[in-house]
Amino acid sequence: MKKARRIAIKYEYNDIIKYQESLYRDNFCQKGPPKGVFFNNKETQNLRFKILLEDILLNDTSKFSIHDIGAGLADLHTYLIEEK
Repeated sequence: MKKARRIAIKYEYNDIIKYQESLYRDNFCQKGPPKGVFFNNKETQNLRFKILLEDILLNDTSKFSIHDIGAGLADLHTYLIEEK
C-alpha cells in the first residue's frame, strides 16, 4: 500500500493572522453581521446551528459544555437561548 505524500506549505503564523484580521475586519465593517463574518444570512446560520446541534441536544445536556469558537459574535449562544 502506498503511503500518502504530504505536501508542506509553509506560512508564517503572523502572516496568516494578519490576513484573517484584514479580511474579517474589512468585510465586517462593510456588511455587519451576519454577512460581515461570511454567513449568508440569519436563516441559514440558524439552520447550520440546528443541524450541528440536533443530535447533541437529544442527550442529557447537563453533562457537557459547548465552546463557541467562531467569529466572536456569540450567535450560537443567542441561538441556544432562543431555542430553549
